[in-house]
Amino acid sequence: MSLETEGNAAVITDGIGTFLMSENRRLQLGGRIGSKIGRWGSVNASYFVLYERVGGSYRIIGEELFPVASISEVYNHHFGVFASLTPLANLGVTVGYGGLLTRLLDEFWDRATGVRQETEQPVVMRNAFMLNAQYTDIIPRLTLRTDHNFTFWTDKDMRSLAINIPGWLDFGPMAVVPGLQRAEVSHFILWNGIGASYQLTDMLGLDLYVRNLHRRTHSEGLGGEIFTLTRNEFFIEPKLFIDFGLALGNLGATVRFEFGLSITNTTIAASEDLNFEGRNLFAPIGGSNRRHLGTRDSQFNIQVPIGVTMQF
Repeated sequence: MSLETEGNAAVITDGIGTFLMSENRRLQLGGRIGSKIGRWGSVNASYFVLYERVGGSYRIIGEELFPVASISEVYNHHFGVFASLTPLANLGVTVGYGGLLTRLLDEFWDRATGVRQETEQPVVMRNAFMLNAQYTDIIPRLTLRTDHNFTFWTDKDMRSLAINIPGWLDFGPMAVVPGLQRAEVSHFILWNGIGASYQLTDMLGLDLYVRNLHRRTHSEGLGGEIFTLTRNEFFIEPKLFIDFGLALGNLGATVRFEFGLSITNTTIAASEDLNFEGRNLFAPIGGSNRRHLGTRDSQFNIQVPIGVTMQF
């Protein structure tokens, strides 16, 4: 547990004669518990909360301090449950769940006018499930591994659909506008990877890792608008590694040289808004209605990584 109170506290005045101190604060508190489950492996659970307060994000009303933004105080609750299992002698499996709950202030007071505002979306809950496995010596000197992750959450961050469109902001921390309902944005991320490592000799080995990352962001406006952004990434990396020992005086070291090839192909597709009937979702601030056309962008990258690792 740690509690930090920073020294650069803000001196806030109402412009008339009232001065109040408002400190920056940061609190982190958490813990982890675990248990063995016989010869099958172990189970662990963890939780910690991170609290932050921005001292300068307050104003004086009636000789009291009031927050001027929903992010003046933020709680981030991190938690998870993971199991490491060994059902077979050559098989190790890790399965788990992780969550992040972000809590903003339910209300705040406008810095300029002092009018009370309600936060559009004060709570966002993110969820992730993971499954990893490693198979050793199915064939002598061969190790196989797989990793899978599925993450999803809902917020009102329009920037994740297209960061370069004017008026598309993260509306979650903003103030509720009477009579205006803002659309929710759904996020889905799926990660699948598989790797293999083969020790050719005591010094020489080969490694191959392949993964696919698929992300889909979707939003439906209350006026009938529909917009989807899809990102699909394919990655492959073959490597050759050489291990040997090295004596440096009285010290012994293990050295690994790695030579590889990294290839990444990324495709980003934005859907065409075929049902544009209103301006709740796609109209920029202060602008007229716009109909967004479908776009597709592809990127292909090749890198040649070379690395050296020394362990003493």
